[in-house]
Amino acid sequence: MSARFDGAVALITGATSGIGKPTALSLAARGAYVLAVGRDLSRGDAVVAAIRGSGGTADFLAADLRTADSVRVLARQATEAGGGRVDVLVNNVGIARAGRPRT
Repeated sequence: MSARFDGAVALITGATSGIGKPTALSLAARGAYVLAVGRDLSRGDAVVAAIRGSGGTADFLAADLRTADSVRVLARQATEAGGGRVDVLVNNVGIARAGRPRT
């Protein structure tokens, strides 16, 4: 049995690729209104189009989350888009750096 998220607002960072994209698609298929967050508008639009094409609801919020100010802006935008709330947060955004780890 799969959990349902009917009517829930789900904010997913890093939703335009990697693990975030199938997570966004899965939550939308289970009834969530998905706020897909990423830096790339064309990839964000593709995720939203896939969700909507499957009968789900979603919007894209462009954000580069490398600064505290941009995180605050995203929080405000997501709250507004979600009608005053965010019920599910998937904090999936990450940055991979090549090279040797610092010691």
